[in-house]
Amino acid sequence: MVVDLIFVYRIVHPEIGIPAYRDLRQRTQELREKIQQIDSENRELSAEIRVLRQDEQYVRRLVRRELLYAEQDEIMYIFK
Repeated sequence: MVVDLIFVYRIVHPEIGIPAYRDLRQRTQELREKIQQIDSENRELSAEIRVLRQDEQYVRRLVRRELLYAEQDEIMYIFK
């Protein structure tokens, strides 16, 4: 009977029993979802890196748009 009581105690104890197991399962699921999100972001960034390395025209357009650079003999108007 003592063994049964110890067993029941270990099952329902919040730090080592079923509640702790449920918390760990929830945390594991959250981490898996975060890993998937980061993997997706990494794939997108890798694709952009490949484009930046290969397409000079894309880099020029990006620099002009993001850094507001103008070509020589060109006037740029910025509306805010």
